[in-house]
Amino acid sequence: MIKAFLYKDILNLKKFAKTMVLLALVIAVLFRSQGSSLMIMIYAATLLLTTLTLDERDHFFKRAISDKGRQKAILLEKYVLLFVVLLAAAILSVILELAMAAIFKYEINKATLAFTVFGGLTIAVFSTCITIPLTIKFGTEKARILMLACYLAPAILIVWLMPKLEGIAIASLTIVLGMLGLITIMIAVSYTASMAMFKKKDF
Repeated sequence: MIKAFLYKDILNLKKFAKTMVLLALVIAVLFRSQGSSLMIMIYAATLLLTTLTLDERDHFFKRAISDKGRQKAILLEKYVLLFVVLLAAAILSVILELAMAAIFKYEINKATLAFTVFGGLTIAVFSTCITIPLTIKFGTEKARILMLACYLAPAILIVWLMPKLEGIAIASLTIVLGMLGLITIMIAVSYTASMAMFKKKDF
């Protein structure tokens, strides 16, 4: 059942995915190694919110939850989709970072690249994990302003922190493990909250 829902959403996102690739190329050329991965990851996360908007517009939830056993599958699929789009964005980000370094002939700092990519991943997951339950509770229209704040606030914070962290020696493995642990906790909390709201929601 999850595979069927995932297939539906991926089909809906095909045209948006093409836009993501084009936007990623433009961002990579304009910003090169200065936070391009961060913006690509955040844009990728918004694709999941696009599926929520399409589901609401098409009254998908109302039709799908006629079978109560589907509630868990419907919600779990959204988090699986989040993993898929962010994994694709992460791979695309690293490829573009390496390509820009080769084209413009500059050396990539592996620790900085790890911080940027996993920082973008953490922000994207954090923002999406907040906006999924908000969207379920209030709907996409009412939650729109809150969603914007959820994406912009942490992104601005990371951009502000990056220059200040350049002189601090932090092991790449420590960064990766710390952020992966935080991501796991955020997804677990978000899924639990979303399921509770989903069961109470009158579609």
